[in-house]
Amino acid sequence: MPESQKVGVVLEMTAAETKAHQFEEGATNATAGAGNADSSESANITVLKRAVRKLLRADGVRLWEPPYSRQDGSSSITDEVVRTYAAKAEADPDAVATALEILRVSARKKLTLPSDGPESSNA
Repeated sequence: MPESQKVGVVLEMTAAETKAHQFEEGATNATAGAGNADSSESANITVLKRAVRKLLRADGVRLWEPPYSRQDGSSSITDEVVRTYAAKAEADPDAVATALEILRVSARKKLTLPSDGPESSNA
């Protein structure tokens, strides 16, 4: 893979990680209520996460393991993986990238594996 494509993948995953972090903060801080845009977005991502999780399980994909997670816990989900599951879920690739990252970090957290994803602190 040319270096420019590698940088693009890293930048895109950084954006997905940022979106996942923003979503997690928003889901924690959002107030529930009818017509609340945050609640609607939260419901949409929840439905998408369920659909993507089902597809991943059917394919035997373990996001917490290589090649989807690096030894240091950072994401190595490629654009190709995002496009594949976006097509299978018939969903927006950016939303799928966010869902994949949330699922990946959540799985690593449950397994208490190191992760530099949305919930970890770099301070």
